[in-house]
Amino acid sequence: MKKNLMSLLFALVMVVGLSGSALAVQTSVYDEAGVMSLYEVDILDAACQEIAQTYGCGVYILTVDDYAYYSYETDAYDFATDVYTSWGLGEGPEQNGILLMLNIYEREYALVAYGSTAHTAFTDYGKDVISENFLPSFAQDDWFGGFESYVDDCEDFLDLAAQGTPVDVGQAEPVPLGVCIGGGVLTGLIVAAIVVLVKKKGMNTAVQQRQADVYVTDSGLDLRVSHNQFIHTTVSVREIEDHKGGTTIDAKGFSGKSGKF
Repeated sequence: MKKNLMSLLFALVMVVGLSGSALAVQTSVYDEAGVMSLYEVDILDAACQEIAQTYGCGVYILTVDDYAYYSYETDAYDFATDVYTSWGLGEGPEQNGILLMLNIYEREYALVAYGSTAHTAFTDYGKDVISENFLPSFAQDDWFGGFESYVDDCEDFLDLAAQGTPVDVGQAEPVPLGVCIGGGVLTGLIVAAIVVLVKKKGMNTAVQQRQADVYVTDSGLDLRVSHNQFIHTTVSVREIEDHKGGTTIDAKGFSGKSGKF
């Protein structure tokens, strides 16, 4: 009953174009498709609310069975921007925020941001990084895992932006703890290998002989020479993708991307 009522309110807001600010105050997570438990929704909502209070930038989640039920839009990106505007989402006078929308039926997503704080923290490159992190979970129908990754990334990206180092081309992105530990172990192995090679080289007692008698055998003089020939060379080439930094903002003031999962 509660879900049906929320769906009705959702449709009313989209069709009539009423301000959704009252709804936005209550929650940051709108699971209209019902793909998560109430417990999971509460966890995500609490995290989003804390981020909004800390950084002045809303973090929102929306799932729908099929947005064709609520809107005439035929594009996930346009639908997400319509929701953001119609519901009055965002923090502060600039309505700073970021919204991740999932259309479960079509298995597509849209990630849109609005406001100077959001545009600074979530660059075009940054949105690519965030998407690459949550898409594998959604591809496996791990909805909570994907949204948890999204919320965690949003917090990290906003924190870096607040420090003056937003995630962008040429800037370091947050590195998971496991990667740091793995990197430390790999570095240790490399150092150990170098030490072993140095010691092994010191044990090599072979020296160049300066007298010809060492080449004399019972059969006479042996001047045979051993040759090592390289018959081919393999060269590995890695192409480096040319990224352009910054954030691309459309005519409606939004930045973002959309795709399938």
